[in-house]
Amino acid sequence: MPSKPLSQSKLSRALYIVAGFVFVGLGALGVVLPVMPTTIFVILAAGCFAKSSPRFERWLIRNRTFGPFLINYRTKAGITMRHKVVTIIWLWTGLITSAVLVSLWWVRFGILPAVGIGVTWHVLAIKTREPGAMTPEQLPAAYYGLLDAGENPPTDSTHTPAG
Repeated sequence: MPSKPLSQSKLSRALYIVAGFVFVGLGALGVVLPVMPTTIFVILAAGCFAKSSPRFERWLIRNRTFGPFLINYRTKAGITMRHKVVTIIWLWTGLITSAVLVSLWWVRFGILPAVGIGVTWHVLAIKTREPGAMTPEQLPAAYYGLLDAGENPPTDSTHTPAG
C-alpha cells in the first residue's frame, strides 16, 4: 500500500510531524499503561508521517515495538487470537473503570458501552492469524519501499505466547 502523497505546505508537513510524534508518545504510553490503547495511536502516527516525512514513516515501520502493529494492519495480515483476547480484556477493564469513575449517566450507560461494543466488534472482525513471525512469503521484503532490500521486517515474537 503506497503512502499518501506528502502534504505540499511546509507548515502542514511540520504540523503532521508534530502530531505524528504526539501519537507515537501516546502509543508508547499505551504499551505501559493498561487502559491506554497502543495500536490506534501508532496507526495515526504512521498516517501523519506518511503525509509529511518518509524518513519518520520508515523509522516507525522499522521500530521493533510498533512496526509489527503497522505491518499487520497495513497488509491486513491479521492479529493473533491471544492479541485479540488481551485487547478486549484491557478495553473492557478500562471502560468499566471509567464507568465507575464518571458520574454522567449518559456517558456511563451510553457512550462507554457503545465504544466498547464497537471496538470489540472491530477487533473480532480482524482476521485471526497464527502466532509467530511473518515469513518473507507473507510480506514483501521491501515492504512498499519502507524496508531496504533484503532487510527483514520487524517480528511480533515479543507478543506471542512463550513455548
